[in-house]
Amino acid sequence: MNLAAELRVLLGDEIVAADEPTRLAHRGDKWFAEHTPEIVVFAQTVDQVSRLLRLASANKIPGTPHGAGFVSVGVWVPVQGG
Repeated sequence: MNLAAELRVLLGDEIVAADEPTRLAHRGDKWFAEHTPEIVVFAQTVDQVSRLLRLASANKIPGTPHGAGFVSVGVWVPVQGG
């Protein structure tokens, strides 16, 4: 099973996005830093975040958290993939 499919089973279809427009929209900050993520997860609960992080940790998948979006330079650029 690929990662996007596994995440959809774990978290639900509605919060897992692997389509190119969504991935490109989340690749960079307001300045020049950018790197396209493999998948974007729109977690909405503590339980979803916990399950996501357990899966990522167990499989050594890097992740880049992005909260409310108030920091605009470099913090949420997924430079390690994942």
